[in-house]
Amino acid sequence: MAAVYVDRLADCRTALRRILRDGRDTSAVTLELQGLVFLSAAHRYQLLTVDYLCRRAPVAAARGDTATTRALTDEMTLWAAPRRVGPAGELASHVPTALFLVMDLVEAAVGTGRRTEAAAHVAAVRKAGISAISARLAMTVEAAAALTALGPRASELFERALSTPGTDRWPLERARVRLAYGEHPRRARAAADARPHLADALDTFHRLGARPRAARAAGELRATGASAGRTAEHADELGPASLTPRQRETAQLAASTNSSRNSASPPEPPSATRWKNSNDTLRTTMRQ
Repeated sequence: MAAVYVDRLADCRTALRRILRDGRDTSAVTLELQGLVFLSAAHRYQLLTVDYLCRRAPVAAARGDTATTRALTDEMTLWAAPRRVGPAGELASHVPTALFLVMDLVEAAVGTGRRTEAAAHVAAVRKAGISAISARLAMTVEAAAALTALGPRASELFERALSTPGTDRWPLERARVRLAYGEHPRRARAAADARPHLADALDTFHRLGARPRAARAAGELRATGASAGRTAEHADELGPASLTPRQRETAQLAASTNSSRNSASPPEPPSATRWKNSNDTLRTTMRQ
């Protein structure tokens, strides 16, 4: 289990194959696993139970199975909430799960206007030296730092993250960094710079079956003015989740306008460009 958190499973491959071979010959490993499952299910040995749930939930989330994801995370939350990963800016002792959540925590903090807390967490993980543990973590730390930076500095950190050697074996994590990188110039109205990163992220998410992230990438790509043909092959990923925040705001405003036609003071209509982009997205969604 320790090897999972520090990306050392590949180093354990020989030993694991030997255990698997011995287990097939003697059934000893099968009995061990059955015993662990019995302890977790019949006797509510929560540490094992939560670990099994923790393996299933990210897979369900990546596939867009919202109902299963919520059920699994609700069950985990009941056990994990009192134990907490720790506040932003702090890496608690004996909480290895924190290594998986660096970028998630920073992205959530920045997205909710807590840039100071996000920067504090980046400083904490840098101080802890977790970048030295594995290539994936090194890439994640640089990407998290990029999320807290502004202007050219952010682009520099994203480039550093993606140039980390040995990260090709982590396609989902690299695609997440690509998506964040593409969102940065897109929101700075540098559409041409954003498109290659967003398109690459979309292709990877689509190939891996990560539908919610593919929908987000598709929405961001359309917001750059990319032609419908570039995302047509991913039409099954499009839907309300793929609307950008501004497109969603415009759609809500349109709905409000329709519901208050008889009002003496109807809401101010959106700009022509925003209206066209949102209508294009909504028409694509309705055709599904």
